[in-house]
Amino acid sequence: MTRLPNTASLLFAAASLVAAVSAAEQARALQQPESLSWHVRYDTSSPRQISVQGRIAARALADRRSLTLFFVDLPGTSRQVQAVRVTSQARALRVNRRGGTPLTFDIALPSDPSTISIEYQIDPTYFPSGMERDSPADARSRASRDVAVLRTTSLLPVLSLDGVGAYVTFQLPGRWTAITPWEPRRSGYWVPWTRRPRVDYLGVGPFRWQTVLIGGSQVQMGVYGTDGQVTPAQIRDLLRYEVALVGSGFESPGRRSVVVIPGTFMQGGAAGAASAVLAPSAILLAHELFHWWMRADLVSPDARWFTEGFAQYVGIVSAHETGLISEALRRACFADLQAEMRFLESSGSVGLAEASSGYSRDSRSQRLVYSKGALFVRRLDQLGRRRGSGLRAVLRPIFAEPRRGLTSGDLERFVVQAYGQAGSAEYRRFVLAADTLPTSDFGEATGRSGCARTWPR
Repeated sequence: MTRLPNTASLLFAAASLVAAVSAAEQARALQQPESLSWHVRYDTSSPRQISVQGRIAARALADRRSLTLFFVDLPGTSRQVQAVRVTSQARALRVNRRGGTPLTFDIALPSDPSTISIEYQIDPTYFPSGMERDSPADARSRASRDVAVLRTTSLLPVLSLDGVGAYVTFQLPGRWTAITPWEPRRSGYWVPWTRRPRVDYLGVGPFRWQTVLIGGSQVQMGVYGTDGQVTPAQIRDLLRYEVALVGSGFESPGRRSVVVIPGTFMQGGAAGAASAVLAPSAILLAHELFHWWMRADLVSPDARWFTEGFAQYVGIVSAHETGLISEALRRACFADLQAEMRFLESSGSVGLAEASSGYSRDSRSQRLVYSKGALFVRRLDQLGRRRGSGLRAVLRPIFAEPRRGLTSGDLERFVVQAYGQAGSAEYRRFVLAADTLPTSDFGEATGRSGCARTWPR
């Protein structure tokens, strides 16, 4: 089989591996504000050598004899961090670079530690494990003279400190701004994380941006160099459509951010705990933003079809319903997904629960989760619309309260509750069993919609 160009890397699963900071930890951190601060200086003449200065107040170091910095995205052999210098009262402290992964520095503290200063230079370039490195645009953290997308764990270290948030400031070129999911505070941002590697993505550059209230959360949206393909207002409309469909805001409180950047700078997309960076494709945007609800930890491995199938289907439908794509493109997407499903099942049909269980092992199962998953969700939507409810009937009860690890068996109960015995019959045929989905007339499949990934030669 031939793999089509991957212009829509779906990386929201990584976001769900990040532990959210508890309300108690945030409260403790706020009681001692600015115990930790970072100042990030961006120089367009040497963008791959970002200068970072840190300050840790003495109160955060009480009763400690050492401090450890973890650069969790970097292997122990990395040379991307240079010129690490730590001082206390103008006296240099001993810094030991530890072997192994991740890249780790141990700092010996004096018996009566005062405020310490940390300085280093870092190349923030990051390629995920297993990611192709054919071009700079394959990176998921990257800095240039014109703009940057910075992954927090490729820029700032995780510290062996508990209950200490960080105050982050940026020194940027004129007319540049930072697009972040962090709370503004004076001339910087408050970041409630410490030794847990909370991954987020920041946009730094001359963005067109807007901040709006969506689902009870402030969302900062920045768009760079897309020639009007996507605007902050369109991102707002997509999110409002998805909030109305689910019937609730985001499970985790706090700010969020969306960065849209040309595919020539970063192919596909990436997402963090409360952030997303994406190419200017309306369907991709809608799909990935829906993953703020369809998190990987929402379901167990045998139900991956639910998060990816729903995100694929809702991405197409919401982009169409908000006027971002045409009816012709909507139909072309479904035609290509149907053709991809037929090709992948040419040697035998696969149930969605089975495909989900094989998601991480083989590309055939992975793509069926998207293509067959989306087309099955379309059947549920049609069934619901005949009952006057559409997908709201199944989504709203699921998101009415926090949930984790739903199995395909758990999801069947929600489908039966929403669509009765007709829904149960559909579910058993295509999720639990391996029946072939009936063919729908979407028109000719061409493979050019951007929605399918696997295609016959």
